[in-house]
Amino acid sequence: MTLFSLSMLVFQMSCKKEANAQTTTLTQTDLILYHKYISGSSGVSTHEYWVCLKDGSNKRQIMVPSTMYVRDSKMTVLEDKNSVIFSGTVGSTTGVAEIYTMNIDGSNLQKIVNGDASTDVFLQEAYW
Repeated sequence: MTLFSLSMLVFQMSCKKEANAQTTTLTQTDLILYHKYISGSSGVSTHEYWVCLKDGSNKRQIMVPSTMYVRDSKMTVLEDKNSVIFSGTVGSTTGVAEIYTMNIDGSNLQKIVNGDASTDVFLQEAYW
């Protein structure tokens, strides 16, 4: 047996004939967050916020509480892919804008940055 034949035999014996599935971890660029502005027939409009995968699948509506108004339509998905950060007001569209986080399902609403009567706080960007 030549050295080449021996090395081929060792190579063939060491190769496995199985395939292992690899799991995929979502990154922020795998998600699209979009805003739907729905104009009502009575002049009342509604705003909806949604996330989906970059191929358009797995659409989930972000359940903004009915007492919350998102200002400037700026909202960012956080690194955990299950929560968002945004500027908002509670109770009316003209209240003081502050920065909040919440889960996509609308739970766990938390104020992160306070505004006051003379200062609105608006989210520009969020980096994770």
